[in-house]
Amino acid sequence: MEALMASAEINGADLVRRARGGDGVAWEEIVTLFSRRIFNLAYRFTSNADAAEDLTQEVFIRIYRTLDQYDAKATFFCVGDNVRKYPEIFEKVIEAGHNVGNHTFNHLNGWQTGLTEYVENINKCSEYVESNLFRPPYGKISRRQAQMISHHFKVVMWDVLSGDFDQTISKTTCLENVINYANSGSIVVFHDNIKSFDKLQYVLPKVLSYFSKNGYTFKSLQSAKTLKRTTELVPA
Repeated sequence: MEALMASAEINGADLVRRARGGDGVAWEEIVTLFSRRIFNLAYRFTSNADAAEDLTQEVFIRIYRTLDQYDAKATFFCVGDNVRKYPEIFEKVIEAGHNVGNHTFNHLNGWQTGLTEYVENINKCSEYVESNLFRPPYGKISRRQAQMISHHFKVVMWDVLSGDFDQTISKTTCLENVINYANSGSIVVFHDNIKSFDKLQYVLPKVLSYFSKNGYTFKSLQSAKTLKRTTELVPA
């Protein structure tokens, strides 16, 4: 507890390493393992608008069909600006029975963003994404930010990071990251952006197949029923 409290910044990846090491950190303060699977939606593009929209549709269709094949429900943590740009995809996520969460409007790094700007960006995302689940981009959030947000949102981290975004690892390593570390109750993070899609389309079907054969089901996170988004966050 003291080791965690002494740090002014919270790093999701570091928490995972420390939790696995059994050093007694206050894990439940930051993470709640609601379900057996979480799928992260935070798509960002560098190509021209038309090409990006076409690829976005293709990526989502492949993901949707793969999840549907295994009756897998996921939670999409959405960047608000992408929901604004691609509302039809967001609607398809909802219609398919998946859950959604707030991932800020502009995918902000909490360590590099002041409290007021961070809170305002979350509020802006809430105009497009109705949810009281929140995951900080990059898993980076300051203690003041976390304390403020926790009054209105359930802050959700993860315990298994696939590494699909990491250009330095292979598809096989990405797959092993999930197979070797996921178990009952795990929250597993994938991304559906262009950078990650090559690994994702290889890994996701294999992960779903492997765990299905081992008796697992795949459920979305449940919203925190005790937290109601009736007012905007206001920085103290």
